[in-house]
Amino acid sequence: MTTVSPAFTFSGVGTSLGKKSVAATTSFSATLDSIAGVNNVAWSVTSTDETTDPADYTLVPSGTKGETVTFTSGAEGTAGILTCTVNSGVDPQTGSASTDMTASAKWYVATNGLEVGCVNETTQSDPTFGWTGMINAAIRLAGATSATTLAATATNTASTIMARSGSRTTGLSGITVSAGDAWVQVHTAHASAGGNTDTWNGQAAATGAFNGGDLDFIPGARGGPENWSGNFWIKLGPQDDVDTRSAYFGLYNSSSGSPFAKVYSNGGDTTIETSGALAFSLGTKPTITGSRGGNGALESLLTALAASGLIVNSTSA
Repeated sequence: MTTVSPAFTFSGVGTSLGKKSVAATTSFSATLDSIAGVNNVAWSVTSTDETTDPADYTLVPSGTKGETVTFTSGAEGTAGILTCTVNSGVDPQTGSASTDMTASAKWYVATNGLEVGCVNETTQSDPTFGWTGMINAAIRLAGATSATTLAATATNTASTIMARSGSRTTGLSGITVSAGDAWVQVHTAHASAGGNTDTWNGQAAATGAFNGGDLDFIPGARGGPENWSGNFWIKLGPQDDVDTRSAYFGLYNSSSGSPFAKVYSNGGDTTIETSGALAFSLGTKPTITGSRGGNGALESLLTALAASGLIVNSTSA
């Protein structure tokens, strides 16, 4: 008598009952390995991951016995178990219901390169190790991923994440900066308590000084790290190696290495400085009218305020 089997193979998978990795929302199929002795075929989704339900999948059978089924995968991070039952679950050799007439296999849509599990999954992921390999892969990946500490001893130049140590700019290996790239530079303390001297923007640290670091944002470095020509950047932290201000924000031009605009505070008053004229652009500026009565000082004040963009001077002499 012919041996009847419910074993099937997913499209694109070379192993009978082998699991299938499929892209999100992609149509694929499964086909019985043999229809010998098969009278009827029933396909069903018997399990899914925790975010989906068997009813989410529409199975479309085809073939003379319904031996092929086609359906569409779910979104990223989903999975399911497809089950095939032949001859209504009855073994023709014994005439009795038998689990040998039912077989199942798994499909999944990976997320972050990892396989997703199904509810009540047993050996569908691996016929020998079951779901342990799937779980352990995630555990090992999590153990291998940790935060990177950027220390003053970091090495390798030309990095998008930079550290300042002594008078040299260093950074993380494997990350390079090309002309036109934006990059961030992190400075450690500019000088050590042991008396080493560091220079930054042409300013030398006082011997024995030990000030906090700063953070530079360089939008579109033209020549890469250590080539500041033509660049502008934003600096947060101390103005220079001997600055005692507790909070500082500066806009820099590499042509001079000096800030052309800065805001700083020592914890009390706040000061705004510019290397050129300070102008304001207001949506609606007040218009000052009336006679100045020949007051030269008032005229000078109104002229300066108008030049700064704070008012519209419509006064008369």
